[in-house]
Amino acid sequence: MKLPPSQHTFYDRLESFANHTGLSLNAFGQKIGFGPGAFSRILRDRMSFGVARLLHLFEVYPELNPRWLFFGESPMILDQKVQSEMEGLLVENLKLQGQNEALREVVEVWSSKLKAAKGLPSMDGEED
Repeated sequence: MKLPPSQHTFYDRLESFANHTGLSLNAFGQKIGFGPGAFSRILRDRMSFGVARLLHLFEVYPELNPRWLFFGESPMILDQKVQSEMEGLLVENLKLQGQNEALREVVEVWSSKLKAAKGLPSMDGEED
C-alpha cells in the first residue's frame, strides 16, 4: 500500500538511520527481517511495511528514538539513560502481557466451571 506524500519524511528518516548504522540498505533490511531487496523497494516506493516489522526495528535498534523516526524530533539516537528506561518499559510490558494471558486462561477455566455448575454448555462447546 503506497502512502501519501506527507508520509515521505518518515521514509527519509528511516533511510538516514539505516545509513547511520553503516550497513548497506540491503543488509539493514535483512537485519530487521526483510528479504533481499525488499527494504530498498519499500523506501523507494514509500510502501507500508507493518507494525510487526516496525516493532522489530526498535528491538534490534533500541537506541533509535521513535519520536525522531515518526515526528522528526531530535535526537535520532537516544542517550543511554533514556535507552535503559525504554528497555525497562519493554520488559515490564512483556511481563504484563504474560500476566494478562494467564488471567485470561483463569477466567476461561472458571467461566467454564460456572456454566457447568449451572448446566450451561462450556466455552469450548462441550459438556463437562
